[in-house]
Amino acid sequence: VDGVPLAGLDLSIRKDAPANSAPEAFRAETDQDGRFTVDGIDPGVYDVQAIRFIRQDKLGESFSQSFMVEVLNQPENEVKLEITAGGMIGKLNGVRAGETATVVLIRGVVDTTEISLHQLQELKGKIAYQDRAETNGSYNVMFVERGTYTAFAVVYPEHSRDDAETFEEIRYQAEVVEIPAGKSLAMDFTLE
Repeated sequence: VDGVPLAGLDLSIRKDAPANSAPEAFRAETDQDGRFTVDGIDPGVYDVQAIRFIRQDKLGESFSQSFMVEVLNQPENEVKLEITAGGMIGKLNGVRAGETATVVLIRGVVDTTEISLHQLQELKGKIAYQDRAETNGSYNVMFVERGTYTAFAVVYPEHSRDDAETFEEIRYQAEVVEIPAGKSLAMDFTLE
């Protein structure tokens, strides 16, 4: 992150295979210098997912980011992965039975003082990232490019007939947030 090596990243390395055969898969972990080694890997293009697992005591340090990496037919390949993604994790409080809860991120700063149905419909088309909350209210928006976003925690009835009906019963909280690289912003919302 910003030129500083990250130790302890779990790397999942996968190459898709032709039909009827298993994909090539490898795992690695970065050392204290942010380096890793994978032996026995064939040339080709691989999907590498860098993950820092969520730990309950350090929620803000979790994130995940994917990369496409080409391994060449040579004795050693050096690959540099620049972590630019982060995430947002937390809990939505106040979700009632029969409601759906979602956290959405929209790039930039959105004026949320009074939102009309028309504005809400326009904002739906600008959602950059989102995660539907679990029944206990927990959410985890992953693979978010660092930057400034307006985060909306939204609850609405599970079974609405149309946007107008949903709009009448929608509850939301909005906050402008700065998503860091290589970490997750921990934020809880309370919806009244």
